Amino acid sequence: FRSLFEFHNHLHVSWLSIAKPKPTEPPRVFAANVRNAIAAHLGVHTTEHGFGDIRLARFARKELNLVETYVMPEMHLIRTFLGMDIDEVKNYIRSYIDFGKQHIYRPPE
Repeated sequence: FRSLFEFHNHLHVSWLSIAKPKPTEPPRVFAANVRNAIAAHLGVHTTEHGFGDIRLARFARKELNLVETYVMPEMHLIRTFLGMDIDEVKNYIRSYIDFGKQHIYRPPE
């Protein structure tokens, strides 16, 4: 939205080699290979983070005042392996933070 009000916008275009799927290659594998090729060209890593992960990070930052989130679980893995939705995860995080606040180690003075 903000770019609509700029007087000019810079754009850099890179041409990559054309990727063609192999006849026996499943579409998901082909898509992952193309994504990895683009990421390699840009010099970045890929992740499987989605919208649920953004919601969880925003929750941690706004409601729990966690500025740095060093571990960012991927919601699709939590949903797949643990069968939990985002509200359940939020409740577990709240419980964990509350437990930590009550059991902070303080050395004797």
